[in-house]
Amino acid sequence: MKRIIPIFAMAIATALTLAACSAAAPDTVTMSNAAAAGSGQGAAMASAAAGAEQKWADPSAPDIFKFMATDLVTGKPVDGTTLIGKDVVMWFWASWCPVCNAEAGAMVNAMPSFPPGVTVLGVAGESSVAESKTFIADHPGIDGFPSIYDQDGHIWKDFGVVGQPTMVLIKHDGMSLTYEGGYGKYDIIDKVAWLGQA
Repeated sequence: MKRIIPIFAMAIATALTLAACSAAAPDTVTMSNAAAAGSGQGAAMASAAAGAEQKWADPSAPDIFKFMATDLVTGKPVDGTTLIGKDVVMWFWASWCPVCNAEAGAMVNAMPSFPPGVTVLGVAGESSVAESKTFIADHPGIDGFPSIYDQDGHIWKDFGVVGQPTMVLIKHDGMSLTYEGGYGKYDIIDKVAWLGQA
């Protein structure tokens, strides 16, 4: 499913998605207004975990991007505010999900055809870190981009993700599209091509 709506109403978009799962149009979302609509739990969680005020790469970023996590492959920190101003594919998945398992190979095979400069971030959830690491190991190529584990689901919630797999495409200008469900290689290429459009 594809949704188009302004992100200033991310909470409303989530409610609409739950109420109208069969809608065929994508949601277009404006990330600059996400802080007003999102819960901002990402920032609160990261700051609390750090025990002090978090030092973000982009302190002016909307709260929805203020999450800090560890890359499941490299062990390096991932600061969500570094996504600001980039064309991004956020791929939300769960290790136990058969559709995610099928989409993993399609995602890897589609990536060479993505517009230049697209950043991919996997966001695992609804299982465990160990199971998510096994999922990555079982799918060659998934280790070619950072994947984080959303321990308490706040990143999924803040981005309005209600199921897996889901792709949230974010343009450098802050607009986004959300696609729910499983897609093949060419469907993914077609959808991500939007990031390269002016």
